Amino acid sequence: MKFSDLEFFLLPNRCRIPVFYQLNFLLACLLARLERDFVKEGGIRERMKKARLESRAWNGS
Repeated sequence: MKFSDLEFFLLPNRCRIPVFYQLNFLLACLLARLERDFVKEGGIRERMKKARLESRAWNGS
């Protein structure tokens, strides 16, 4: 059984509120993880530059 959007809105409010709390918690954890990864590894430009420099060093150029 797939939990569709329609089924979610048919849930009683007493069941819906804990789902919102869980969703909020999981999103906060995801944002914290993304922020840590960004600070640790840098953004896309920094990672592209690092890969480019490593490739040049490996190729001997």
